[in-house]
Amino acid sequence: CVAFEAAHHLRAAQRVVAWIGILDTAFESPYRWSRFLRPGVLLTCRIGASDARRRVLVSLVHRLLPQGSLWLRGVLLKSFRKRAINHWQPRPLPVPALLATSHPDEPTMRQRWSALCPDLRVIQLPGHHRALFQSPSIELLTPAFEAAACAAR
Repeated sequence: CVAFEAAHHLRAAQRVVAWIGILDTAFESPYRWSRFLRPGVLLTCRIGASDARRRVLVSLVHRLLPQGSLWLRGVLLKSFRKRAINHWQPRPLPVPALLATSHPDEPTMRQRWSALCPDLRVIQLPGHHRALFQSPSIELLTPAFEAAACAAR
């Protein structure tokens, strides 16, 4: 989403966007136990919605449970990202695009991105979000990005 919107802003500023690379991967939480904390997560996201309350909450968790502050930041970021995506209203972008995805629902992802990027090439990557730049995903991703960059010249 970030690269996509950046490309729109560049084009609006009369800059040339030769191609766009989109990484849309499945996210796997490193916190296996987080599902048991669902009510607390929902409350945390509501409390963390304002800047002042978020700072107090992060500070309090950091003091009382230092190892929990990283988890809390992750929960809040995931919540804010989800909220931003739900309100995002993308417009089509008429430039060549490469979509690298590890999403288990790849046909749906391909359909959504194809509606926004008419000239779309998709590569399916194994694994999940955190393994994107590790083997074997990186061996597929690197040549695909290199080829897309060379084709755009």
